[in-house]
Amino acid sequence: MRVLVAGCGAMGLPMAENLHQAGTDVVGFDVRTDKLLDRSPVPMMGSVLEARADVLLVVVRTAKDINDLCFDVQGIFSNTNPHPPAHVIISSTVAKPDVLALRKRLPEQVSLVEAPMSGAPVAAREKRLSFMLAGDDALLDQHQPLFDAMGRVCFRVGELGCGMLVKTMNNTLAAASVLVTRRVLADARAEGVDEHLLMNVLNASSGSTWFSKNFNDIDWANEGYANTSTIGILEKDVRCAMASLSRERDAFDDALIHGLVNLSPRVD
Repeated sequence: MRVLVAGCGAMGLPMAENLHQAGTDVVGFDVRTDKLLDRSPVPMMGSVLEARADVLLVVVRTAKDINDLCFDVQGIFSNTNPHPPAHVIISSTVAKPDVLALRKRLPEQVSLVEAPMSGAPVAAREKRLSFMLAGDDALLDQHQPLFDAMGRVCFRVGELGCGMLVKTMNNTLAAASVLVTRRVLADARAEGVDEHLLMNVLNASSGSTWFSKNFNDIDWANEGYANTSTIGILEKDVRCAMASLSRERDAFDDALIHGLVNLSPRVD
């Protein structure tokens, strides 16, 4: 069985390398030209049509990127590809409606499951991602060795669409904790409070969050908003959560988006 990892960025590349380390026949594809890709032990394909993969593991950024990959630009499921994958695993974070639309557009014989993940690039490198799996249980059982090679824990959260719903809820909470932690740290600097002391207090007290506990290990902890930054990805994920929910967008949603878009990088 050959796996094609499409989207070999900060998350996808270490995921592909961990599959390779586990003995999986894996190849990669990315639209970027990056020297990191040249140094990877995972062979990189110049075209998805060359891969002849059985499983397509998608780690691209947006729903448009997924559609480009599958149909509109790279076209792995186009009529020009004589060997399309039989299985698709979506580990990108998109909205629930995007996944359901993809299911309708894929050939009927191609299987689709969701496996969005959480843990940031450091967890991807250390093989301790958490996966939110959704779809047919028999298919998830079949793919379980892949998830075990890349992560530490898997949650089966329901039928197709539920994976993105749960993941975007998780990222909404993460985005809020990022904003509040960064604000508190900025206030500490302004008031002359030692940040390291404050962080020790937070992590031993009720202010502790995933972001505060892992702050020193998170590559993007001091980033500001940009379209391609992790803060920008969080903002995208919050918008995906809004598109996945049945309720209307409210003032809290607007404030969260506003805070992310206006977050400046920390400058010492």
